[in-house]
Amino acid sequence: MGLKRISAPPAGLRVTATVQRVGKLKKVSARDTNAAGADLRITLTGGTVKTRVRAGFVVSLNTKPGEEGTAQLIDETMGSPPVPARKSRNTYVFEPVQFEEPGPTASRVFRITNVRANVSGLSSGSASATPVVASISISGITGISLVHAEQDIASVEPAAR
Repeated sequence: MGLKRISAPPAGLRVTATVQRVGKLKKVSARDTNAAGADLRITLTGGTVKTRVRAGFVVSLNTKPGEEGTAQLIDETMGSPPVPARKSRNTYVFEPVQFEEPGPTASRVFRITNVRANVSGLSSGSASATPVVASISISGITGISLVHAEQDIASVEPAAR
């Protein structure tokens, strides 16, 4: 998966965001309406000046969000209060998130926890496992390149007949 450029960066703001799934790929049943929560880690690196920015982090699923649980975004670097998610259709939105870009020799780590998926019907008729994919984007700010913006967070096993 190559880099995903959101838009042309303004002077001084050249940050790379690397996304990774935390933990093993979960196997879930095709009948599960609230598949076990997945965690994602977003590591920001780079930048030439420590600019204070305000952004939104968005996680889109190829399913509907789970019916229960509250996903949240945690700034692991600064330990600031968690930002709860707002659910909309197949998306979790975390905003506003305020932070300083890391600068040329540091990094900043955000963790998104408890992303749940309603996978009922996702693999209907399929004889093999179907992935649950989370697509991550950052809105409201330009100049951040996303690496591995799509992550498989679960594998849906066909329902037993």
